[in-house]
Amino acid sequence: MFEKTSEGSRNHSCDQQEQQQPRECNASRDVCMESMVKEFDGGNIEQKTSNNDTIELDDNDDEEGIKYELGQDHPTTQHLQRLIKNEYLDDSIIMRVLQDLRMGMESVVLIDAIIWTDGFVSNFWGPRQLKPKGRAKLPTIPYYDEKWETAVAPINISFGEYKHWTLAVIKKKLKKITYFDPLKDDLPHGHLIKLLAIAQLMVGSPCEFVPAAPESFMTQTDGYNCGVIACLLARSYLLHLSPFWSQKQLAQWRQRVHDWIKNDETEPLDLGF
Repeated sequence: MFEKTSEGSRNHSCDQQEQQQPRECNASRDVCMESMVKEFDGGNIEQKTSNNDTIELDDNDDEEGIKYELGQDHPTTQHLQRLIKNEYLDDSIIMRVLQDLRMGMESVVLIDAIIWTDGFVSNFWGPRQLKPKGRAKLPTIPYYDEKWETAVAPINISFGEYKHWTLAVIKKKLKKITYFDPLKDDLPHGHLIKLLAIAQLMVGSPCEFVPAAPESFMTQTDGYNCGVIACLLARSYLLHLSPFWSQKQLAQWRQRVHDWIKNDETEPLDLGF
């Protein structure tokens, strides 16, 4: 369904698509790139800010994933308001939906979106008992699974005022990364280097990076639904569903997710399509 086509620059800007809602994907992503330094060295994933600050996760995590700044990963009222106001979606919403999608899929690993935070460092992924002292673990749900087949990675691209969600899917056996950008744009070089490092860390060897064919999935036509489309693309990929939706369905996704989280539903998310 998602086949590679000829590569090339595909530059789109959400604020060229719609004029009244540029709260996401709404500025040139070249902004602030000069102040960023990104490195990859032998499987070590590190992103440094201009003041050389780094972020490492506490190792007090459980078998179902990670714990960092407890409570921050739970959507707040403000996050829920963004759903119904057609605004930028916080990673707490993205991760909540993808965790629900992953339920029952034992071969699927979810990579936490926190890895795209400025200054994040990760240089280990494996069983807890084998973690070397001083190494920072790649945050995934579950903690680790040697029998994994597919890894889903929501990617947050943020440079200054530019904020955008994309998606990558890593296939272990194929040693392949399939990349989806709702705007059909290219992954920034620093994010690409980091993604390749993550894949190598998990697979154990270099992986091929393949952008999905532009015509093989929906194109974002507004300035705020990239997070919605990224989640739906993960659903389509894992469940073998159509990767095309109407604007009505995107709006329905927002309302259904809002009600599901607000009501603290225990049943799986039902999108109604």
